[in-house]
Amino acid sequence: MAARLRCISACSLSLASLLGLSALSLPVARALPLRTSLLDAAHDRVNNFYKDSQNLDDPKQQAGVVFRLSKDDKECGGDGVPLSFIEYDVDGARPIDVFNVLSDAHNQPSWDEHCAKMDPLGDFTQVQAKGFAGLFVAPGAPVSGREGYEWMVAEANFTTEEFWLVMSTYNNNDLKQKRPFDSGSVEMQNCMAAYKITKTDKGSHVVNTQQINSHSWPLSARYVANTGWTGSIDFATSLRKVAPTQKQKGWNQTQTFLPSWMLVDRPCGVEPVDEDLRLSILGHAATEMALPEKDRGSMSTATLASGEKMKLWRREKACGGGGVPSTDIPAWWAEFTVPKAKPEEVFNWLVAKADEKSWHKGQGRGNLTGFHRGARGVN
Repeated sequence: MAARLRCISACSLSLASLLGLSALSLPVARALPLRTSLLDAAHDRVNNFYKDSQNLDDPKQQAGVVFRLSKDDKECGGDGVPLSFIEYDVDGARPIDVFNVLSDAHNQPSWDEHCAKMDPLGDFTQVQAKGFAGLFVAPGAPVSGREGYEWMVAEANFTTEEFWLVMSTYNNNDLKQKRPFDSGSVEMQNCMAAYKITKTDKGSHVVNTQQINSHSWPLSARYVANTGWTGSIDFATSLRKVAPTQKQKGWNQTQTFLPSWMLVDRPCGVEPVDEDLRLSILGHAATEMALPEKDRGSMSTATLASGEKMKLWRREKACGGGGVPSTDIPAWWAEFTVPKAKPEEVFNWLVAKADEKSWHKGQGRGNLTGFHRGARGVN
């Protein structure tokens, strides 16, 4: 375990307790990157905690699937929730095939009946993670769906053919800003769902651990896990069917569905500045600016005080997120010339938001609220 921990600072962090691990077994620090934190926690839980049978209840077995719960409940989402472990083989598919199926989360609803949707929320290169909003259901049961905003991190060793995939709702406020919860669903916490995939003579072996608080009151999380463990059999059965079809695509031993930036271990040292928000906004702007005139909406013209002509386009476009319901509002395009001014001069006038009221009649006060993830806040 010690060889896996990188860039540990003296600061303590609650991630260990959140994931049901002791501070001694997982000395994670506040400065430790998200990917490293989650992967180290997953390794500790599967390679250490799970291997000690004294930590576990007696196993249940069916259809080649072994299911066990931890004897003790661990904190997750404000409640005591047991750790579950599911172990099974997937014949006829290489570890990388199983890894590619599981990491293609957006496609999970096509083969997992318990997953109604898994919507991508973006790439977060700073923390080497993807974000998803997942909606999970119990087919045939008269209960509301459970929705969680989850990080995905991963690790791949192409030499030993050992792959790890981890999903978690830990510290997911950035993801919640991307879109509102579905109406009628109940927020859940997936404190950790991790997959360790290794090679066997016939294909692959999977060890899956998870700790999910679905807020099932008055039923306890342990009761729900014990009575609903057959859902793990359903998942394993479906994965056994779809993984060999991934192998039939003929991808080589190192071709992954996930981008390479998610799989590399970054060197220790100062973490790069988080610019995910800046890059996301600039990417959206670049896409909009690339629209041809025919896609900008209805066009009109106006004459400015300087006598210059300005072209205007308007169309209806959805706008929402961060808890605000999406609705269609006008999206405007404007194109005009500013005579006798260099591009950098126009740029400097536009970015000086605190002084905009001195030349823009429609602008009242403008307060700067600081910098966040590469962007300046303006009120």
